Amino acid sequence: MDPVERLLKADEQKQELVRELGRAQAALIEAATHYRDTWKATTNAGWATSELTKAGFTSLKTLPRSLFALPSTRANETTEDAQ
Repeated sequence: MDPVERLLKADEQKQELVRELGRAQAALIEAATHYRDTWKATTNAGWATSELTKAGFTSLKTLPRSLFALPSTRANETTEDAQ
């Protein structure tokens, strides 16, 4: 294989990997946002945080804040770009 073609193919593979990483990040943000919203609804319904964590649920305090700091439009752009 021609060295130029080899480099271009490697670059295509790197680009596809970063696209996949973007899709995974968008899914992670969506899941974390859904978890946060559901956690809040659950605690508003009367469940105590201590009961939920004793049962094995992950407290919002232990989730990385950066998941919620990213704008949702950025996650949507990543998803749209991938399609």
